[in-house]
Amino acid sequence: MKMMSFIKKIIYSLFWKAIPIEEIIKKQNEYKIARFLEQVSIGHDSKFYEEASGFNLTGNKSKILIGDNTHIRGEIFVYPYSDGIHIGNNSYIGKNTVIRSGEKILIGSNVLIAHNVTIIDSDSHEINYKERSKSYIDMLKYGHPKEKGNVETAPIIIGDHAWISYNVSILKGVVIGTGAIIGAGSVVTKDVAPWTLVAGNPAVEVKKLKS
Repeated sequence: MKMMSFIKKIIYSLFWKAIPIEEIIKKQNEYKIARFLEQVSIGHDSKFYEEASGFNLTGNKSKILIGDNTHIRGEIFVYPYSDGIHIGNNSYIGKNTVIRSGEKILIGSNVLIAHNVTIIDSDSHEINYKERSKSYIDMLKYGHPKEKGNVETAPIIIGDHAWISYNVSILKGVVIGTGAIIGAGSVVTKDVAPWTLVAGNPAVEVKKLKS
């Protein structure tokens, strides 16, 4: 047994020396992206980068629709009970941005979403502490629930030509109008009118923009 273990160590050593670690990481990333592409409907010239990640827990490719020439570096996550995430054409999702849907998220075309943005259309957990504790334990045992139960959700809509700057949080039930700009670090809890710049926590109107 000791001799076999020694031989295995030699083989593993030769294997790792023969294949550069960079090549192994590259192959892992390619496999990860390929697996996610099997879970989405994606348009022409759109791309998931190696730092991107995605989870479609509905098992239905139509629940994640991505248009043409849209580039994604962040995370796309759809809960089993969600109606999905739809992203239009020529849009960009920055690194470390998280888009999670338990209801429905619609992102238009020509939308720029910077790095470290959080867009989530649900509370993720129940308000009642007993329900929240039980759901957490059940999730650890059985995985994500198929039904949302008492978790509150409301759709998010982001209009065409909107620009979401760094470190923004967009909460459930918000509609961001066409051409709106959300300033860095803002927390958006209410609707934003078209062609309006908002900023702050909570985000408030700063000025009107030219359409």
